[in-house]
Amino acid sequence: MAHYRVKPHDPRRHTVRLALYGLVAAGLLAIAFTVGYLFAGYRYEALSEAVGQLRTQLDATQSQRRELQQRASLAERTSESNRAEAQEARQALAELQSQLIELREELVFYQSLLSPAERDPGLHIKSFEVLPTEQPNHYQYLLILTQVRSNSRFASGHVSVGVASASDETEPSIERELDRQDFRYKFFQRVSGEFEWKEGALPAELIVTVSPSSGRLESVAEVYPWQSVVSGEQ
Repeated sequence: MAHYRVKPHDPRRHTVRLALYGLVAAGLLAIAFTVGYLFAGYRYEALSEAVGQLRTQLDATQSQRRELQQRASLAERTSESNRAEAQEARQALAELQSQLIELREELVFYQSLLSPAERDPGLHIKSFEVLPTEQPNHYQYLLILTQVRSNSRFASGHVSVGVASASDETEPSIERELDRQDFRYKFFQRVSGEFEWKEGALPAELIVTVSPSSGRLESVAEVYPWQSVVSGEQ
């Protein structure tokens, strides 16, 4: 004789589960919506609109999250059978909260791409930071390169980090190259590398040069005072 296990149906559990699924879907929809706009070819009007709508979506998601927390708390107090469901909802909420934090960080970065300087066509050095490592005289650097182009083609070439020349030349130049990395990207790329400096006195200035392999793009060079880009230096 077949044995069947009867499981009581609790409408509150179903409501919590539906709300949870809706919250997760809303968060994922916001991510997909933003990424679709951000990688649509650097259309700044659309990007600006997408950022605004994403912020609205994040506010709505936070409101839904608070509502779901209240429902989970209520389910936890009503009966023993609902406590497992409430715990499950809280775990999912924690995961979604982590995703929202990451999404906010990305939003801040993409909002920075809307700055007027980034609207000029071509390659740009968005940021440059140097970090001392645990090894003496050893440094790691982090770069963000961006590209503004109407045809959204890939840009490729190499980026060099070096000591800036102390001469009075109009165009900045590298006196000594410290590291070189290849790049290939459409819209932006994070580039990292390392270098050593054992010369004693630290250089006054570093220079970053971006050299594209295509003649359609112009090279870019930026000079940075050592103290302005080195983080954590004693």
